[in-house]
Amino acid sequence: MSRMTSATPGGPGWLQMWRIALLHPTVEAYSRISGDPKARLIWAIFFTASSSVIAWFTGPQRGLFYGVVADYMGLEAALRFMLAGAIGAVIGGVMWLIMSAALSHAMARAMGGRGAFRQLAYCWGVIPFPFVVLAGLVMYLPALFPTSRSFVLSTPGLIVQLTTLFLSAALMLYLSYAQLVALRAVEKIGLGKGLGILLLLGIAIGLALACLSIALKDLPTHLLGLG
Repeated sequence: MSRMTSATPGGPGWLQMWRIALLHPTVEAYSRISGDPKARLIWAIFFTASSSVIAWFTGPQRGLFYGVVADYMGLEAALRFMLAGAIGAVIGGVMWLIMSAALSHAMARAMGGRGAFRQLAYCWGVIPFPFVVLAGLVMYLPALFPTSRSFVLSTPGLIVQLTTLFLSAALMLYLSYAQLVALRAVEKIGLGKGLGILLLLGIAIGLALACLSIALKDLPTHLLGLG
């Protein structure tokens, strides 16, 4: 039987796991994922890296960044930028996973949580993969309708664009809910504590990103030679 579909003794196979993640986001179902014998950090890193690459090459920012670099520095530089961006996305995605899982696990332990860091990292690394794949497919929806690319403000084009945005936003909201359920399943905490941890995590990450953006605000200008 295929390695992707065969289940590890005591745990679901990958396809079964992603089906559970998408269709059965409950504490009981996600507890089965967190208790999987495969629940190791290496798998969390692997699938986070895979999700990051998919998100980089399918996200709406890809075309914008590629176009800007191509206009100012040429196509060869733009291709190098896309490759460097993919590498950066992997590094950033893995760092994001480890830091957010570590902070959330520490807060959960302070609130009486009883989970393990590797289990939380595993769930948060593996569960998003099918969501990211679906979101990537949704982002290519306008390519199936030539009118939506040529006449964005026309009625058909606007419908396609709005549908794409709605489906992408719905998937990301659904993923956020899945992450909350995974946190509760791993740490054995209630809904209130789970929401509080994610709220504090969001505030901490928001402040960190704000500081980083201020520190690097002139970097794009220097890279493009406009400064």
